[in-house]
Amino acid sequence: MKKTYLRAMFDLSIEATLLVDFQGRIVMANAAAQQLWGSGSATMVGTAAVQWLPAWYLAKSHADSCPLDQGLINSVSRALPSQFIGLRGDGQRFAVEIELSRVDVEGVGMYSLVARRTSALCVDWADQIDSSARLIASMATGRDAACIADAEGRLVHVNEAFATLQGFESREELKREWPEHQRSLMLYTAMGELLPSDCSPVSSALRGQLGVATDYTVRHQGNAKLSAASCDFAPIRD
Repeated sequence: MKKTYLRAMFDLSIEATLLVDFQGRIVMANAAAQQLWGSGSATMVGTAAVQWLPAWYLAKSHADSCPLDQGLINSVSRALPSQFIGLRGDGQRFAVEIELSRVDVEGVGMYSLVARRTSALCVDWADQIDSSARLIASMATGRDAACIADAEGRLVHVNEAFATLQGFESREELKREWPEHQRSLMLYTAMGELLPSDCSPVSSALRGQLGVATDYTVRHQGNAKLSAASCDFAPIRD
C-alpha cells in the first residue's frame, strides 16, 4: 500500500521529477517531467540523463554526488547563473533549475532530480554552454590532470587526476585547500630558474597568455622532492 501511495505521489507531483540510478540512467519520469521535456515515459525511461540534461549539468553535479552518497547532505539545488540546459525531444533548449537529492528506493540508492524551468536562453548562449559542457565533461574522465579556474584564480572544476597530482584524496579537499596549497608551490623553468608566483599556468592564462607543452619543475615549500610537469594553458573567453 505504501509503495502504491508513494508511486501515486510521484506521478501526481506538479514538479518535473526524474529518478536516476547511480549509473546516470533514468528509472522513472513523472507526467510533469514528460511534459517539460516533450517526451513520453517510454521514451525517457532507460535512457541516460545526459540526453535530456547535457553534459554541463552532469559534470557540474559530479562534485555534489560524493557528499550526497556519504550522507553528508540531503540535497543540493543548482540554478542560473550556473547555466543549466534542458534539451527537449525536438531539440529545443531551455533554461532549467535542478534540485538533486539522494533517495533510497526499496534499499537501492538513487538520485531524485526535480527540474524547474527558468528564463529562456538565447541560442548562441546555449551553444557557448554546450562547448563548456564538452570541455568539462572531458575533464571528468581524462587521463591528463586538468582544472578550470575563475577570474579570481579560484578552482571551479578539477578532475580526479589533477587532485591526485597535487597530493589530495578528493577534488573537494583540493578546492578547499587550493589557496594555501598554491602559495606553497614553487615553480622552476626547464633551465632551473625560479618563477615568480604570478607566472604559474593559472595566473598566465588569466592574463590572456597561451602555453603549449610548457615544461616546469615543481617543488612544495619544505619538501625537497622535485616533480616535472608539462602544461598546456589558455584563457576561456566569455
